[in-house]
Amino acid sequence: MRPTTLILSMALISASSFAYEEAMERTTKGEIEVKTVPAMTVIEATSEEGTYFDKDNKLFRKLFRYISDKDIAMTTPVTVDVSPGAMQFVVSESEVEKANEDTTDVTVLQIPERKVVSIGYNGRYSEQNYRRHLTKLQAWLEKHDTSWKATGDPIAVYWDGPFKLGPWKRAEVMIPVEQVGLSEKTERTED
Repeated sequence: MRPTTLILSMALISASSFAYEEAMERTTKGEIEVKTVPAMTVIEATSEEGTYFDKDNKLFRKLFRYISDKDIAMTTPVTVDVSPGAMQFVVSESEVEKANEDTTDVTVLQIPERKVVSIGYNGRYSEQNYRRHLTKLQAWLEKHDTSWKATGDPIAVYWDGPFKLGPWKRAEVMIPVEQVGLSEKTERTED
């Protein structure tokens, strides 16, 4: 390996390992669990048309510009509404006062506490991985239809930045739910 390649590789690894404040608990790879996601303030950018996975949606750039302009610290995870495409950055409680206005590209939203069923996985942030894990969650909901029912659209959750290599990226898919019975537990799935 050439020295410049080694230096660049080390810089990328360092950049992807910064400790950001986590806005919620992460679901472990291969597990399906029902959990409570806390109330939070988010900033959101939406796509003009199409889904989140459509090429070059520029959502991250719009949100990053907003937090840079207002000196707001980055948190993890980034959440995504797939269709229509929207991306949200969570604003930490200590910095909510800085997210005090909408712009042409970004809207400030208050998201209430909610219960979700979630599946954790590792891999590229691709539509194929999202759909594969969404299918597993939908099958889990069908199996547990006497205990839980979906109350909203699926959400993609991405925990790592662009410099982490695909196989090691951590993600999950969540579906908002409400309890209709008395069963709540974590299950191990094959991934």
